[in-house]
Amino acid sequence: MEQLPLRLAWAITIHKSQGMSMDAAEIDLSKAFVPGQGYVALSRLRTLDGLLLRGINDMAFSVHPEVESLDEHLLRESLKWEKVISRFETDKMNAMHKEFIKKSGGTTDEKQILKNKNKDADKKKSKKTTYEKTRDLIEEGLNLKEIAEKRGMTVGTIISHFEKLQEQMCDVDFSKFKPEESDFDKIKKAFSSTNGAKISPVHRKLGGKYTYEDIRIARLFM
Repeated sequence: MEQLPLRLAWAITIHKSQGMSMDAAEIDLSKAFVPGQGYVALSRLRTLDGLLLRGINDMAFSVHPEVESLDEHLLRESLKWEKVISRFETDKMNAMHKEFIKKSGGTTDEKQILKNKNKDADKKKSKKTTYEKTRDLIEEGLNLKEIAEKRGMTVGTIISHFEKLQEQMCDVDFSKFKPEESDFDKIKKAFSSTNGAKISPVHRKLGGKYTYEDIRIARLFM
C-alpha cells in the first residue's frame, strides 16, 4: 500500500484577491480582459520571489483610456495652477492660507493648535496598537489559531505581528510557538543553504513539506 501526501489548494479570481497580501502565488494573465488586471494581480505579492507567472497578454498591463486621459488633464491643470500661484506674493499667499483654514473649520491660534496636538498625543498613548492587542493574547496563553480567530485575522497576519513585536525588541515569550526540534533543524538548515532570509527559496528547498507560515514561525527563533 502506498500513500500520496496531498495538500489542499485553492484558485481565486483576480477580483477576489483584491486587498490580500500573499507570500507566493501562481498567476495566469493570459486571459486578462480589462485594463489594470495585471497590476491588481501582481501587487498582491509581497515580493516577486514568490511569483510564478503562467501566462500573459497585451491587456494585462494596459491602462484604461479614461484613467490615461484624466492623468494628462491633471498634469496640465497642475502646471497651469503652478504658474498662477507663483504670481502671488508671500503675504498674499499666507493670508489666503489662513482664510482657507478658517473656512474649513480649523484655527490659526497657536495655543489652540498646541492644545489639540497634546490631546491627540494623549489619545494615541491610551490607544493600543494592533501589535499590542496581539501581544496581550499571547500573554493570555492562546495558541496561534486561537489568536487569529480572536482577532478576526488570518494566521499569516498574526505571524506578521509576531515579527513586528520581535523587531521592536518587545519582551514577548514566543517559546510556545517554536516548532519541534527536528522540524526546526530542517528549516534552519534550509535557510543556511539558501544564503538568505527569504521564505520562497526555503519553501522550494524543503519541497513544500512545510507551509509558509511554518517557515516564518521557525525564522523567529533563528
